[in-house]
Amino acid sequence: ITLILNETETIFLLELASSIAPKGTEEGEAAEIDNQRYEYITKGKGRNRKVASIGVQTLPLLMKTRSTEPVKYEFRDNSTFASNWEMYDTYNAGLFKDVADKEIEEKEEVTVEKEEVVKLDDHKLNDEIDPEDFRKTKYEKEIGKLRNNQRFFDAALIIERLLANNYYNEQQKQFKGLVDQSDLEDRIKYNYKLGLLWTFANEDTKSRCVTEICFNDFTEDILAVGYGVVMIWNIKNPKQPERQYFFQHSVTSLVFSKINPNFLAVGFYNGHVKILDVSKRELKVLREDRTTSFEPVWSILCLQHDDMEYFLACFGDGQICKYEITAVHLECVQVMRTVKIEGKMKGAKAMRMFEGNEVSSARYAQAICLTLHSSDPSIYFVGTNEGAVHRCTAHYCNQHLDMFKAHEGSIHGIKFSPFVNKVYATCGDDFQMCLWVEGIDEPLILSRYCMEPVLDLAWSPSHSTILVSLQGMDILLWDFQRKIYSPQSQTKSPTNSRNIICRFTASGRCLIVGVEVTPVSLNPYVYEGSKERQISILDNLTKDTSFFLHASLSRVESQKFHANLLQQKQELETATFNRRSYLTSTYGDEMLITEITGASSRSDFSREITDEEELSTHETNMQKIPEHISLILTETETIFLLDIASCTVPKGTEEGDLVEEDNKLYDYLTKGKGRNRKVLSVGVQTLPILMKGRDTETEKIRYKNTSTFVSTWEMYDTFYKKEQESEEESDDEENLSNDENELITIDNHRLNDEASLESYRVTLEEKQISKLVKSKTFFDALIVIERILGSNCYNEQQKRFKGLSDPDIFREDMVYKYRLQLLWTYANDATESKCVSAIAFNSFTEDIVAVAYGKYFYNDRNCVGMVMIWNFKNPQQPERNYDFKYPVTSIAFSKVNPNLLAVGMYNGDVKVLDVSKREEVVIRENKTTSFEPVWSIVWFQQGDDEDIMASFGDGRVCRFQITGAQELKLTQIMITAAAEGKLKGIKYLKKCEDKDISINRYEEARCLALHPSDPYTYFVGTNEGVVHRCSTNYYNEHMDLFKAHDGAIHTVKFSPFANKLYYTCGDDFRARLWVDGIHEPLVTSEPSTLPVLDVDWSPTNSTVVATIRGPDILVWDLQRKMYESQSVTKSPRGVFNTICRFTPNGRCLMVGDMAGDVHVYSLEDMPIPPFFPENLITLSLKKLLVTKPELVKKIRKLGSLNFDKRHFSKYFN
Repeated sequence: ITLILNETETIFLLELASSIAPKGTEEGEAAEIDNQRYEYITKGKGRNRKVASIGVQTLPLLMKTRSTEPVKYEFRDNSTFASNWEMYDTYNAGLFKDVADKEIEEKEEVTVEKEEVVKLDDHKLNDEIDPEDFRKTKYEKEIGKLRNNQRFFDAALIIERLLANNYYNEQQKQFKGLVDQSDLEDRIKYNYKLGLLWTFANEDTKSRCVTEICFNDFTEDILAVGYGVVMIWNIKNPKQPERQYFFQHSVTSLVFSKINPNFLAVGFYNGHVKILDVSKRELKVLREDRTTSFEPVWSILCLQHDDMEYFLACFGDGQICKYEITAVHLECVQVMRTVKIEGKMKGAKAMRMFEGNEVSSARYAQAICLTLHSSDPSIYFVGTNEGAVHRCTAHYCNQHLDMFKAHEGSIHGIKFSPFVNKVYATCGDDFQMCLWVEGIDEPLILSRYCMEPVLDLAWSPSHSTILVSLQGMDILLWDFQRKIYSPQSQTKSPTNSRNIICRFTASGRCLIVGVEVTPVSLNPYVYEGSKERQISILDNLTKDTSFFLHASLSRVESQKFHANLLQQKQELETATFNRRSYLTSTYGDEMLITEITGASSRSDFSREITDEEELSTHETNMQKIPEHISLILTETETIFLLDIASCTVPKGTEEGDLVEEDNKLYDYLTKGKGRNRKVLSVGVQTLPILMKGRDTETEKIRYKNTSTFVSTWEMYDTFYKKEQESEEESDDEENLSNDENELITIDNHRLNDEASLESYRVTLEEKQISKLVKSKTFFDALIVIERILGSNCYNEQQKRFKGLSDPDIFREDMVYKYRLQLLWTYANDATESKCVSAIAFNSFTEDIVAVAYGKYFYNDRNCVGMVMIWNFKNPQQPERNYDFKYPVTSIAFSKVNPNLLAVGMYNGDVKVLDVSKREEVVIRENKTTSFEPVWSIVWFQQGDDEDIMASFGDGRVCRFQITGAQELKLTQIMITAAAEGKLKGIKYLKKCEDKDISINRYEEARCLALHPSDPYTYFVGTNEGVVHRCSTNYYNEHMDLFKAHDGAIHTVKFSPFANKLYYTCGDDFRARLWVDGIHEPLVTSEPSTLPVLDVDWSPTNSTVVATIRGPDILVWDLQRKMYESQSVTKSPRGVFNTICRFTPNGRCLMVGDMAGDVHVYSLEDMPIPPFFPENLITLSLKKLLVTKPELVKKIRKLGSLNFDKRHFSKYFN
């Protein structure tokens, strides 16, 4: 073997530049010129020149001074007393233990030699050999040894860090400030850019939200991140964490100790507080507190006072608690509790809203954020969910020094300036970031950049005027020495996720930002223990995974059995290395992490073995399974379910002597001379013990009395029907056997006595098809296939319908055009030329919609009715189709039972269908009520019962109750009589009254609307344009009525955001906006030559309303102009539209027309939904009613535009 040795490059450990240049060269000439100039300025005539003092700006040169100090050795004086007998016993016990250990080692060596001889000679298993150890290969045994080798873990981690340094060498230099900046002196530009160095992420951080970031006070290279779990990262390896701890509940806050850098305080969502030792690989909880609160620990800080260290934590119930680490437990003291705001407060000006008379059930506000005073560590600031800032001190318990209003919503951050200790900044849900000075209750600077809450902010530790804030997906960089109305730079999140938390490094060179993604379920019953995996561990036994090492962190002893069972089931030979925990190495103060995990290794530097190598090694090492295996049963440790300590001690012992002294002292103080001692009454303060009493009440059992009459003939008919059904079933079984006989006789071309001529002529394929037609499973499979095919054609439209492809709200080309884009049309051959009369969405899911088909013109005599159940997954064909003899006029889904559909007919019938069945199944019906059309039908609930309310063409409003009988129980609760005399409301044309007596004294009840808060109040619109306000407690009487339109009223719709507002539309070509309690319309749409047949409120935008007028679909916005609509869309077929409905999610609009089509439109170029919808609609109405001051005064007297539900709470109990 030839070894060729090459010289390596010379490495200069220290290089000093020469101060002498050779004469005659370019460098020598330049040096001579510099020397002559220097002498001219210092000694020659140049020293008498005029000199001006001018300030210039130079680029600072960053230099580091590094020094190494030896570790300080701490000495302690420990002493104890030991007698001669104790020393003798100690040495005697050690001697016996050494002799016993030697005997055991000699026995083990002899047994091992015997086992090896038996294995090599006879290749048999005796009773003392484990069969699994016999099957293991040499490679597996070596891996098993490596698992217990600490040096192997250290070496593996060092290799991973070196490999990671190849990828992130330049980035790590920038992080530590080792990049040379001399080339930037001539081209300084202040761009305030943020350059991405790397991302701390791995597979365990996917779908997790960052809740907290904390740097270690000992070194800035190490930081702790809370994701619901806790991970410790190091900049030397950005790909994998060096510690990873899993918990049963999600982590909300954490902080490192300032005295002990290995201690980490962690706050949880369930109110627990734990102190962890992060220097250990496994999860080690030093102290914990579980009884203080059950609300989340939103913030936790480390506080030093009088050479003592405390932890300060704030909870969701307003508590501020101080924790002290004692020798036994984590001692907790409540120092403050944040009360709710009462009355007018100083500070920022609050938005004026219509205030109700509600009384809050909670007296305390949530303590969201916490910060310490920059100069006085005994003073701390607390921000609440009401936008108030409490200035408190540790010297006064449950009392604040000062309190003022800082924001309109929750406060997410309070940060003091590191340079000026009286200046601090706050941010909150009102989209604002405020700059304050301590002692002044008015913000110095108030910035609002976009309509997104400011979730966090951070001061730069190196620049006194630079501040960073997080709004949505943007990272905003502010500089207060420049413009303050907009940030200096705006950086998007690389993952297009919302930013949650930001922290500057201690040097101020880098910024670390945590983002929010879709969180995994933190249900403690789905994920348990320290590793994130399902509870059903036995499911993993059937999977062919590679070598697995169970590294449980703080698991109970019972789960060790599962780990051993997993190791015995898995027989593959792959090992990878991954970092999972933390250990202290001998290489200085570095922190190393390693672990052997399963085949799905998360490390990029793992070693894998291919499947072919696994199979080959497995076959060669496979041996016969032994016929006899001995099982050795050993006794487990004793488990004490209850341990009651004894109250007696033996006499003569140390404990006995102490008890005797206590008894003597007690007798002296109670019976002896000590009872005559002087006693002073002095008040002392003791620590209160917080206790909670919990009671559990069972649900109240309610009883109902029902009765029915049954005659002898009815009982006879019932039993007779059951006998007939049983006979038919037996006949079916006989026919089935006959069919099988027919199949046998077909081969012989003969007819037996039981087979008919028709069955003989039917082929085998036709008989199989007839059976498939009767199979329910076959139809279900066809529906699934149709949905899959429909998804291929309408994939993009379905995504838009469900909101999976919504446009970006931060796009630059945003224009509000209120445009309607057609997605698809619900129609087939059966719906052609049938008018759409009603649309109802299912109360359980918005994907299912019921459409009723009837007639539009009165002279359509031969028109029939139909109800179709459509699903957005299959827009081409309905999933249910029910045909009726008469046209259908109204439908409504039940809110309690989503499979029940109430149907109103043109002939006055009311039916309740079960749409879960493919065939028409009528649960209940009523046929004797009226012969006029059922114009409107609704479900309403009073107590636990859900009933049906319907309005008829003869003016009657009836209530139908579902009982045990087949017929619906009918109760007439209202009949709309013709209004006489002068009416309140709009000014209408005076008709010439005839002297003839009218045939009908009642008006048609065209539409119904339930009160949004009062379950006993409802509104009825008639064909004469009158709105009746009625109650179910008063039959055939109205509480109020007024004239709303000069023709028939088609719809009465309440606003989903301000439930005192409602819209009406009618045949007088107008749609009007009303307030409950005021009989004057607020807004009236411009008239046209076509009636307004329907109106509907948007469920997401509080000011958006849609109406239909002839073939046109109009979209209105109350916060904009109301003399004309924002957009007008024509029907695709140019026919009259009959009904319009917004989908429950508010993204789409459904419109039905006279041709039988239901068009589904998506709302495009719409305004962003408001954060405070009631405030927006209030401000919009004030703007619209500028010319009507008297009407504005009436609205102000009403107070809030929402009803106070406390006035109606008695109805819901």
